[in-house]
Amino acid sequence: MRALRVPQRWEEVSWLYAAYSGPIVSALDEGRIGEALTRFTGLHPPLWFVLHALSELYAPVPILWMGGSALASALAVFALRRWPIAAAAAATSAVQLPYAAEVNNYPLLACFVAALWALRERAASGATAWALPLVAALAGWTHGLGGFIALIVALSLIQRQPKLAGLTLLALVLAALPLIPGLWAIWADPGTRSQPPLKPALMLHDAWTRFGPWPLLWLPLGLLGARRAPAVFIGWLVTLAFVLGLQAAHVAAPHQLPYALALTAPWALLVHHGATTTGARRLALGLALIQGLGQLPAELLRLSALLDTTPRGVDHALAASRPEDHVLLLRPAPVNDDDKRRISPTLWRLPPWTPMPRVRP
Repeated sequence: MRALRVPQRWEEVSWLYAAYSGPIVSALDEGRIGEALTRFTGLHPPLWFVLHALSELYAPVPILWMGGSALASALAVFALRRWPIAAAAAATSAVQLPYAAEVNNYPLLACFVAALWALRERAASGATAWALPLVAALAGWTHGLGGFIALIVALSLIQRQPKLAGLTLLALVLAALPLIPGLWAIWADPGTRSQPPLKPALMLHDAWTRFGPWPLLWLPLGLLGARRAPAVFIGWLVTLAFVLGLQAAHVAAPHQLPYALALTAPWALLVHHGATTTGARRLALGLALIQGLGQLPAELLRLSALLDTTPRGVDHALAASRPEDHVLLLRPAPVNDDDKRRISPTLWRLPPWTPMPRVRP
């Protein structure tokens, strides 16, 4: 189903997201490697933006941007493969799927968060989890929330795996050192705390409108799992409190819901821990199937709309244009730039598999 998101996300907001990497693209192009590797884009660390900048420089094909994100989202499911019920819940998640092909760092964040919790589960059971320090560092370089979750995971292992926990904390510190100047600049910038106020009722209504009842269906099994995996549940609660704290402090936008991606993997593991009987496991797998099938009609409806061949103004403009002409596409600003149900048959007149090198105005 993640593959179905790729063509849908070729729309104007995704193209605007792609432009955010512009300063890092320029830095890499001009040989300022150190700046590129430590530069924040807005409030976000550089890893995804560096990867995107490399695509802009060497393979500027838009479908690679959406496809790469869909791959990262699929890897989040792969990370949970040892816990099949958790993997099934994540694979059809009504929160994961809408963001699966975004041209930003959130699908990569979802991948690393799932890997962090999966490695934490292995370490807590006494199995080898040597990759945890590396994944923790990469998560912190992808998103601040990823670094925070890596910290939670490391602290939860101090008693059971003190050496691994210490190495993970050390990796986080070392990874953060080059980013300290950027973090300080963000902290000192008054614009950092300029997001709209927290409005819980509006947020819940927005979440219900976009995600439907599906997340609620997993609530009973997740709460059962909380009794059997309290460390995972505490980590989930602390993550939720951290996100709400950022929104209450006007740092994170309350109308944007991709932060929920950081909550889906641990909750999926709680569901797995809660489904201990044969009946509960069948129920969980049935819920995953129903959740996926329930979202499929809307996905297919949007895809069919992209195939609409009704002539549009852009068709006449492209037909009349000469190679040296510039064709400007104008669209009203969206009411909510985080609503992933929007598509753009107009932008699809420019096939995303066509190379589109950046140009300077």
